[in-house]
Amino acid sequence: MSDSNRIALILIVVVATFAWVLGWVSGWRSAARAFPRPSHVPTIWLDKFAICVVGNGPMKIPVRVGADPHGIFLSAVFPLSLLYPRIFAPWDAIEFHGPRWFNREDLEIGGFEIAVPRALAGRIKEARAMFAAGAIRDQEDEFGAGR
Repeated sequence: MSDSNRIALILIVVVATFAWVLGWVSGWRSAARAFPRPSHVPTIWLDKFAICVVGNGPMKIPVRVGADPHGIFLSAVFPLSLLYPRIFAPWDAIEFHGPRWFNREDLEIGGFEIAVPRALAGRIKEARAMFAAGAIRDQEDEFGAGR
């Protein structure tokens, strides 16, 4: 193995370890344990690439956000998805806290905070209202039992 390959491998290991530790410190991993993702997929995608601030630290990660009648799905974009497990948060566990700096709004999921872009926060609130009103049906309703 050449020196440049060794350096690249060491760099990948260091960055992956650092990202894993940040996921643990920020609370993402504990939120994923508290709110594991179900086996089904979201009915709608609210955003396929949103830069969110995780926890109270300066860590920003790109996430995909989906929703269904039961709650929202948060998934880090690949390759970060290998280090950050998916989160499914039921609607009753989600609270919004006023605007935050840099055009963000705090979304609290059972004590875990993530600052999402205000436009995405608006889409999440809108999806919650639409699912509550029955304006968007669940995939199970539309396609029968099983997903």
